[in-house]
Amino acid sequence: MASETTICRAVISKPSPRSSHAATFLKAVFLAQLGWPSLFCGGAQSAGSEYFYVDYSKAVNPAHLRLYDISIISPEADVDLTEGHKLGHQFYSYLSIGEVALGASYRSKAIDRKIPFFGKNEFWQSDLVDLSHPDWTQFVIELAGVAAQKHFDGFFLDTVDTVDLLIQKYPEKAEAFRWGLIGLIKKLKTAYPDKKIIINRGLPVIEQLVGIVDGMLIESVFQTFDSAKKTYAAVAPSVTEELLRRIQKVKDAGFAIYILDYVDPTKPALARETARRIEALGYHALITTVDLQGRVLAPLALKSRHLLALFGNHSTNVADIINYPTDSFVAKSVQMAVEWLGYEVDYLNAAIDSPPASLDAKYCGVILDRDLEIPADKERDLVDWLLIQKDNGVKLIFLGEIHFNEEAAQSRLLKALGVQGSGDFLPRPQNFRIQSLTEGMMNYEAKVRLRPQNLRDLQAPKGAQVYLSLALTSHNKDYVFEPVFTTAWGGMALSPFIDFQRPDFLELWLFDPFQFFAAALGADQGPVPDTTTRDGLRVLYSHIDGDGFGNKSVVETGKRSAEIIRDQVIKVYPIPITFSIIEAEIRGRLVGQMPGDEEALKKIARSIFDLPNVQAGSHSYTHPFFWMEGDQTAVAYEGQNLVLSDAFREAKVDLNREIAGSVKFIDKELLPPGKKVSVFLWSGNCRPPPEAIRLTRELGIENMNGGETLISARYPSYTSVSPRAISWGGEVQVYAANQNENEFNDNWQGPFYGGYIHTIETFKRTETPRRLKPMNIYYHLFCGDYPDATKVVREVYEFALSQPAHALTAAQYAEMVRDSRETTIIKKSDQHWILMNKGKLRTYRIAARGVSPDLYACRGITGFNSGPGVMYVHTDGSPRVELVLSPQPRRHPYLISSSAEICFQKLSADQVVFTAADLRPITVELGGLPASAELNITINKEHQPAQSTAEGHLTLALPADASVSIPALLSAR
Repeated sequence: MASETTICRAVISKPSPRSSHAATFLKAVFLAQLGWPSLFCGGAQSAGSEYFYVDYSKAVNPAHLRLYDISIISPEADVDLTEGHKLGHQFYSYLSIGEVALGASYRSKAIDRKIPFFGKNEFWQSDLVDLSHPDWTQFVIELAGVAAQKHFDGFFLDTVDTVDLLIQKYPEKAEAFRWGLIGLIKKLKTAYPDKKIIINRGLPVIEQLVGIVDGMLIESVFQTFDSAKKTYAAVAPSVTEELLRRIQKVKDAGFAIYILDYVDPTKPALARETARRIEALGYHALITTVDLQGRVLAPLALKSRHLLALFGNHSTNVADIINYPTDSFVAKSVQMAVEWLGYEVDYLNAAIDSPPASLDAKYCGVILDRDLEIPADKERDLVDWLLIQKDNGVKLIFLGEIHFNEEAAQSRLLKALGVQGSGDFLPRPQNFRIQSLTEGMMNYEAKVRLRPQNLRDLQAPKGAQVYLSLALTSHNKDYVFEPVFTTAWGGMALSPFIDFQRPDFLELWLFDPFQFFAAALGADQGPVPDTTTRDGLRVLYSHIDGDGFGNKSVVETGKRSAEIIRDQVIKVYPIPITFSIIEAEIRGRLVGQMPGDEEALKKIARSIFDLPNVQAGSHSYTHPFFWMEGDQTAVAYEGQNLVLSDAFREAKVDLNREIAGSVKFIDKELLPPGKKVSVFLWSGNCRPPPEAIRLTRELGIENMNGGETLISARYPSYTSVSPRAISWGGEVQVYAANQNENEFNDNWQGPFYGGYIHTIETFKRTETPRRLKPMNIYYHLFCGDYPDATKVVREVYEFALSQPAHALTAAQYAEMVRDSRETTIIKKSDQHWILMNKGKLRTYRIAARGVSPDLYACRGITGFNSGPGVMYVHTDGSPRVELVLSPQPRRHPYLISSSAEICFQKLSADQVVFTAADLRPITVELGGLPASAELNITINKEHQPAQSTAEGHLTLALPADASVSIPALLSAR
């Protein structure tokens, strides 16, 4: 592999959101010439070697701390500096040394200490401090001590330019203020000699701080935020020229220079160009937004990947109430499509809760759910909030309705969005017709039908892409209704032109959701985390719910269903299979179980868990059919859980007993040494509350089940493909990638029990035209009850194993899903990205566009494999990798695919060395080798000749445990 390029990191945060007097700074431009000699100061580095980041929030994105060289954050921020320190990064604590902010946590202490205040900064409403007073100096040193105890590497001194405001107010004390400031900084350095210092401007005093201060941050050199007009604007060229002249003198004196400019977040091209201008001058650049809440525009542009879905209603019909994210239209139909595009969805019940005042920088869009109902008293505030998000560059997507009933609120919203027309409903339409329709976008799964409901006087903003335009007459006046469009701020898809509902309630898309949301969100062609693929092949995993463990099977007389599945399935197919049990059943505690069942069932369970391909899971203690009291789906069940005999019956379901208790039982009573339960499989309606999911996380195990992926000839719509997971209450429930046999078998109504065969069709429909899901063989032990059910399960395994696939455990898949949500993508250029996560998610998908990875320039990339219109890029599992694409990459060996976990000890231009291990024979395909070359390969210390293809490919058939070496590639050319 090529030598690794060090990517540096830095973060700057402070306690309260303020732009450090950006406007004042433009007025106070270097009051004196800097004429001192050039001296060495420890902070100076060449441009491009150091990246810094400014974030004033207290919840700093941990990924930023792993990315940037220097972190300057509030000592009150909730961060762990350990990982960053291991990477060689430095963290600076924010200190305001000239003012006390109105909301500062230490304000009352400063007042109690009788620190003299000399007026206010009227713009920020903060108190100016007497810089000449020794008590203030001592107070700052004590504040710095808090940061020193938390292992910060230095201090970022803000409000240094307050000295100018004090001098303006009290010119007779100018020298006292000036020397008080200098003395404070020197005494801070004396108190903490091993800590570095960066100051925010401080140009009038920098001459006296040579050897004390290590660097200077300067705002608004090329682009700024005009606080009076509340707009982003370019700095006057004359001001920029003067700033650059004086900044150069500071750099020549040996100080590191950090320039922070503010750019409208809707203008990413301007942000990139501004960063390039700063770096071309030899300075470290950061382009961000004025709120300084973590949104980085350049030079390392963090891709905002999360969407906030606003859902909820207060229906009087219990069946229609939407209180939980999983019941929303977004969760049921939209989330899967936007996940495929590379986004993750979080949820907020806007019918009950208000959105956060400041939306985290991780969010790039807000989706208003089709069934959202906003309380009247919340409408105006929500309109205000939405328009603020729009101005911050966050996309807005309206599904189904405009959602606002108050005329003033709706009118103001539409006007601000540039939507034309009154937005009013149009009754009694006549001469109703399609004026224009974009084929390829519309008529996707069902044809657009002219339905005379919910028609509006509404036209898309100028310049929008309109996909459906309708013309009609109402009350003798002609109108145009454009219900489906995308535009610069997002888009709308309004009812009744989103979907069509069949008599069996299956919904079919009227427009292409992949195209629509890609256009509305402005999706780029960068890398996307992909949970369907590992090392170039489609993921295959299997898990079994424990229902029916002790059933008497008719497949073989005298055997339990669990034994049938053990002998005819688990022992036959050499892939990881997650097997779970219901504790109460295994312990013979259910009504109807016989004396002696416990020991017999425990023995069978142990024989299954002993198998080498079995991963242990729990399916609860009593198998709750619904997990939340009051859940509207509870009416479908006769009771909340399986009925226990009187001696063990409980008044209600105990979450801790169901989860932690069952896991403890399995670990202690059923598992061989070295095995532990690794996943909890939800039972019944699979709708656990956040506190239940939290219990699994605290146990250190994964959770799975839920979701309704059933796409087939019977359910021929992408609305029948569920998302990967649902986020709720700060927890993540991982959905099964495929539905189990219950649905395919019509819940075992009989007389035919082979309906699970249709899951093969689901596998095919989620593979082409785009790979949406891994192959997930998921069923209950009921499948051991009847011959046709057992036969079909075997046929599903046979089909899956006939496909090129990489087998994982259920827990590994769940880890990938969770890691996908936490993956950070940073764009350095159109061809260069930094990708960070925990290394569980190891595949990224990019659109096929005539480029491929240049492994000489990449870091942590092992290879790639092409699919229909896409390329799957694999990593080595490092938590941070770099992907560099090229239209003509230099020849370098790479992994095309592996059916097993592969670990490269060497992957260089002249040698490939790796190990691979699995439960079955392994197939590995390599590319980038010399064309048609005779190769001497060593497999488990045995030499074997081989020849690469004319394309430089080589396919290896390996044993289940292989150590492989391919040396002397350069000489094989």
